[in-house]
Amino acid sequence: MTRFLGIDVGASGLRVFDSSSDGPIASIDAANSSKNREQDLIDGLEGLKRQLPQLKAQTVCLGMSGFSSLGVSARQIADTIARLLEADSVITSDMVTAHYAHFGESDGVAVVIGTGALAFGISGDKHLRVDGLGASLGDHGSAYWIGLRALRDSVRANELSGDRELLRALEEEVGDSANWPRLFAKQELSEFMVAGLSRKVSQLGDEGNQLAVEILERAGELAAESAIGCARAIGASQIGYGGSVLLGSELVRNSFLSRLAEAGLNSEELKHPSGVGALRIAEAGESDRRGFLVSEGLAYFQERAD
Repeated sequence: MTRFLGIDVGASGLRVFDSSSDGPIASIDAANSSKNREQDLIDGLEGLKRQLPQLKAQTVCLGMSGFSSLGVSARQIADTIARLLEADSVITSDMVTAHYAHFGESDGVAVVIGTGALAFGISGDKHLRVDGLGASLGDHGSAYWIGLRALRDSVRANELSGDRELLRALEEEVGDSANWPRLFAKQELSEFMVAGLSRKVSQLGDEGNQLAVEILERAGELAAESAIGCARAIGASQIGYGGSVLLGSELVRNSFLSRLAEAGLNSEELKHPSGVGALRIAEAGESDRRGFLVSEGLAYFQERAD
């Protein structure tokens, strides 16, 4: 029996971690066939059992995006884990597992800026999430924010001054800008497609395109605002940062780190993926932090039925 497992669940599927390896021991791609997040997750867990039929555990911690907002029943997921893996379960958010992967039982703020954007901090008996609200209400400084801002600003620059460099680069990715209003109206530009444009913006920024530089530096400022606001609200001074945008764009990262330094906060790169945080929560047993997470509604714990 594997004593402890960490499972990281995202839009692309689930990844499973144990103490035998630095990386995932198994991955299951998301089918997303039922349009029901809970059923898709149960299907993924059943796919894991088919892939590793002998897999059992004492405790499993599962961290998922949208834990508190997508209507997934933690009890149903825990029941499924008990049935398939004969394990106790901790069900929580990937923001919690990302935080625990870096800080463990210590205080601090974890900031992850990728397709979306989120800051989450714990200090003493306080906790706070800033952003993580999705593309419509938040995700400030995220890949989606960068892509959408680039689409808007490139059209505006062309109309006002005839500056077409950024516009032409984006047209190579999503077609003639004359068709963009129709693509948005018909919802043919997905969030992932728009977020993917951030790579082109980053490339142009590195080449010195001023409009791209301004967008990327503003993205870093917005990410820093989330981190600083979270840290000040709970009295934390340590920031751990990661995600494809902060790690992939030097312009975004330098802008972000500069603002943190001005605010007197200490920062370092997140060293471990969320799945490792899930594994460490499973390994920690009845720790003070797990008790805090459960008492604050940030995690759900269920013992397997004997």
